[in-house]
Amino acid sequence: VGRSGREVVWTSGGTEADNLAILGVAARAERRRLVVSAVEHKAVLAPAAALAAAGWTVDWLPVAGDGVAIATPIPPDTALVSLMAANNETGAVQPIAAYAEAAHAAGALFHVDAAQAGYLDLAGVDADLITLSAHKIGGPIGVGALIVKAGTRLAAVLHGGGHERGLRPGTVNVPGVAAFAAAAAELLATRAVEAARLAALRDRLADRILAEVPQARRIGRPEASAPQILCLVFPGVEGEALVTQLDLAGLAASSGAACTTLGQEPSHVLPALGLDAAAVAGSLRLSLGWSTTAAEIDEAAKTVVLTARMLLEQRPMRL
Repeated sequence: VGRSGREVVWTSGGTEADNLAILGVAARAERRRLVVSAVEHKAVLAPAAALAAAGWTVDWLPVAGDGVAIATPIPPDTALVSLMAANNETGAVQPIAAYAEAAHAAGALFHVDAAQAGYLDLAGVDADLITLSAHKIGGPIGVGALIVKAGTRLAAVLHGGGHERGLRPGTVNVPGVAAFAAAAAELLATRAVEAARLAALRDRLADRILAEVPQARRIGRPEASAPQILCLVFPGVEGEALVTQLDLAGLAASSGAACTTLGQEPSHVLPALGLDAAAVAGSLRLSLGWSTTAAEIDEAAKTVVLTARMLLEQRPMRL
């Protein structure tokens, strides 16, 4: 992200980093207004809800049908604006540079949840706080970081020793950090080529599915989406049944956010885009990575098509 190592605070992952960013700013802020988008990860929404319960004003940035946040004025009494770089369900890339400028013009700090933004270049974004997660770029689970710009007023959320300049007590996961560094070095060396490769594979997967299942539709614009995430909806198909059948067929997928699939909770992201209940219920999220091959994409497309058709044919008739 083009920042100095002195600005890095190591955490256990993206969730802890998001909580430290939002609650840590709130603990030191004189203002009591938070601005977040309606499609943030729950690691941002839950701290926002906690602040609302404590008397803070929380404003929600609206999003368009493609999942991208709409340009909205930032109130002058805002303490923090938090906007993810790329959505974890739809892949929509957000206008974070513009919002960073708007936040600073209003005298507010700006936080970016960049957990899904490994293939994006954030070096030119003037963010005060940036959340990173190792396993989203091929590193290990259980390690992340919060980039804290020098001079940013931030309080610790956890309490204990003076680790990480007093901002994150507890012994640092040194092996995890070393593996995170190795994954980051590999990402930087291959990012441009790999982003183009994954975007082409993602579009190939989408095109083959949409050509064979006319009821399906793609969420978001390819040119404004992270290359590793594809979101489709199959109105008339139950997402849980679709994911279960795909799992039995050997294809890992999720309905909505991957980390909430087992909880069987409906997506909060897709309704914010204006989708109706039938589309939300039939959502499917497919993710690609460094190990994904063209042969796997073709096999995945075939599996999704056959499974979706089977479930569509089985649905009860509505009189």
